Parts: sequence; C-alpha cells; structure tokens
Amino acid sequence: MRKIYLAFTFFACIVLFLSNSSDTRSGTNLFLLGGESDPILPEVPYDYAGISIPEHLRQPSYTDGGVKDTTIFDDLSNDAATLGRVLFYDELLSANENLSCATCHQQHLSFADETPFSAGASEDTKRNSLHLNDLGWTNNTAFFWDLSHGNLKEMIALPLENPNEIGVTDLNALLVKLEATNYYPGLFENAYGTSDISLIKIQDAISQFIRSMVTFDSRLDRFRRGEGEHYLMITELEGLGLFQAKCEVCHLDGNQSVLKALEYPEAIEANPEFFANELEDEEDIGAGAWSPDLIGIFKVPTLRNIEKTAPYMHDGRFETLREAISHYSDGVEDPKWGMISKSGFQFTETEKSKLISFLLTMTDESFLTEVRWSDPFTQTVSNVELDEVLLSAEVFPNPSNGLTYINFENINQRQVMAYLMSMDGKIVRKLSTHKNGFVTDVSQLPAGMYMVRIQNGDSFLDKKLVVSP
Repeated sequence: MRKIYLAFTFFACIVLFLSNSSDTRSGTNLFLLGGESDPILPEVPYDYAGISIPEHLRQPSYTDGGVKDTTIFDDLSNDAATLGRVLFYDELLSANENLSCATCHQQHLSFADETPFSAGASEDTKRNSLHLNDLGWTNNTAFFWDLSHGNLKEMIALPLENPNEIGVTDLNALLVKLEATNYYPGLFENAYGTSDISLIKIQDAISQFIRSMVTFDSRLDRFRRGEGEHYLMITELEGLGLFQAKCEVCHLDGNQSVLKALEYPEAIEANPEFFANELEDEEDIGAGAWSPDLIGIFKVPTLRNIEKTAPYMHDGRFETLREAISHYSDGVEDPKWGMISKSGFQFTETEKSKLISFLLTMTDESFLTEVRWSDPFTQTVSNVELDEVLLSAEVFPNPSNGLTYINFENINQRQVMAYLMSMDGKIVRKLSTHKNGFVTDVSQLPAGMYMVRIQNGDSFLDKKLVVSP
C-alpha cells in the first residue's frame, strides 16, 4: 500500500532538490518512473482492440501458407489492455516493490533484456529474458524457453508467483494492496465491469497487453505491402533467399502451421526437431525437464526485432547475430535431432553478412518507442520538447553492481550533468561532461533503488537504477 507519508516524503524531496537548484526550472521536463506515482493515462484509452493481422502476413507467398488464424486479436479490449499496461510496469506488484515485468522486459530492447541472465530479487534468473514482441501470434504453440506452458495466461502466473521474480507469495495481501490504490479499482471496473480484483483478471489483463505487442511496420513489412518508396537492397534480397532456403522451416513468421493441427503438448512431442537448437548444455535440458523424450528442446522465438534482443539463445551465450548464425553454419558437432546435419549449413562469411542484412530489415523501430506500450508511470511535466540528449539517454546495465554507463547523444558537446540520488532525495554523486556520457562505479553503494537525474540546460530526465548486491 502506498502510504500518504511516503508519497509526501518523496514529493518533498523533489521539491527540496528543485528549490536548492540555481534556476527556477521553468520549462523543465520531470519524469517520475514506475512505482513512485499514480499512472498517467489518456482520457480515451489507446487503441489495442484495432490490431489485426496485416494482409501481407496472410498471403502464402510470405510464409508456408501465411498466418492461418486471423482472429487472434479479436478479443482484445482497450480497457483491459490499458490495465495490463499498468500492471506490467507497476513495481507495487513485487514483494519488495522494486521489480516489475518491465525490469526484465524493456521496451527499447523489444521487451527483452541486454544481459544473458536478468537480475532477480535474490539472484540472477536461470534463463535469458525472452523478447515479448509478437508473442501472441508467432510460434504461439507454447511459451517459456522450455515450452512448458501452452496458455499465455498460465504463463503469466509463474513469474508473478516466482519468489525471485515478482514474488507474489501472499495473493490476498497483494489484492488488498492493489485495492488500496487510487487507480486500480477504477481500472478493473473499466476493464471488467466491477472493481473486484482477482489473480485471474490480473493474468488476463497482462496477457492482453502482451498480445497487443506487434511489430507490423518494419522495412520488410513495408516492402511486402508494396509501398513504393521502401525496397530491399540486393544483399538483403539475397539474404532473404538464404533465409527461405535454410531457416524458414523453423522460423516461420506466423503460426507454425505444421504443428497447429495438434494440441499442446502433442504438437511439440510429434515434431520436436523443429525446436532443436543443437546446443550443448548439461545444466539446462529445456523441455526435457517435463518430458524425458524432449531433452535439448527449446522455444523458437520470432526473429522480428531480433536486432534489438541480444544476447541470443536460452542462456544468452551468443552476443551477436553473426555468432548465432555461425553456430548453425558450422558449430553443430553432434546433432541429435536431424534438423541440422553434422556439417551444418556451411554459410560463407559473405552469406552470413547477407543473412544479417536481411534480418535487420525485420526491425520495427517504432515499436521501441510507441506510447501505448510505454511506461505509464513516466510523467512529463512541461510543454517543452525533449532535446536529443535526453531522448537518447540510457542507463545500463540495469540492475548493476559495478561499472554503470550513462550514455546519450551530445552532438553539440554541451555541458550535461548527472546526479545519482538515493530514493529519499540525497545526492550520492554529481557528474559533469561535455562528451557523450558518464561511467560510474556503483559497486561500493548499498544495494537498492536509486534515481539517476540527467540534466541538460533547463531540462532533465530521471531514470531509475537498481544497484544489486
């Protein structure tokens, strides 16, 4: 429960910081991030219900038969997805109120994470955080890296209840906490006709928000739609040819039609070779954990926005696309499932480059900043537009327990300040540069939540930083 005292203390700290500054902060951009304020939502909900499968993805020429199920988004509700958006970003759900779904699934990374394993509540996660874009319609036979769940709503319950992730160990306490907020009763009533809050509704709302995450505006999509000003280069078209010849049998861009005739889990058990990455991993046996006949079987994620989701594979072992392609080309030493021969695909270095060129055409840049999937706890106060410094600002790795980078584009080499603050408003460090960022070591700071304030002239941006043990 957000207590009035804590809210007042946080507000007072912000006011104190501003009043001690040398200027009046007129025209300032102030950002309050998830978990510190009520969400900022539009009066009319963003359009989630209007999403549909584009015509070019339904055509046989695009994949093996095109997308069969064109009703995937028919049950989306603007109000339920809006509620799901708030729940997805709200740290209030976590046991210590310092983690959210977005901690490990960050929008600018296509809702993935940039580390092999994400920082959990007490230790790193056991697998790489899967990107969530297009999860609702591509390869949706099963979910999680180990394909252990065939229902998206069921999948959502596991990280909610996992003590190292969101950590909901006392459901009743969580429901009481949500009911005591200013915003959840109204959001649940809008979505479901009653302010009653339940785990089933939480699962449904988050699943609707995640299913709405689609990347339908990549260069490849524009090319497929026949938009004249968008075309593929020769190297990209040659990469497409290589992809269709060697990769598309497993990496279909829609539902894996070869499996859709069967129900979960029979679909996986009948054709496990489609899910074999042929990686040596004695510690993680994938689907073998729930079926001894499926050792080494893992989910095949969509390759849409793959450029943004490094590192790759279930354990994040490959840092680059070239490394991942090289594994399938000549890194398979002892194939067990027959989809890839011992000699591999034997791509030349030039062919690898062409494949990468094609894969980059599948990036939908707009998805990374689209407001309907953004953090609703991010509040902009001011009608002054952000400049390029703050628009490009990133803090990584996050969480961090060592060197931390605060990067931005400072083309005009203006003086940029950064303040590392504790959550009670105390300035821990003050940094200044005319370059494109800062590096600071946080290994000696107590573990917990901090605020990084990046200031450029009269504008500033606050970003949260989690310092891990």
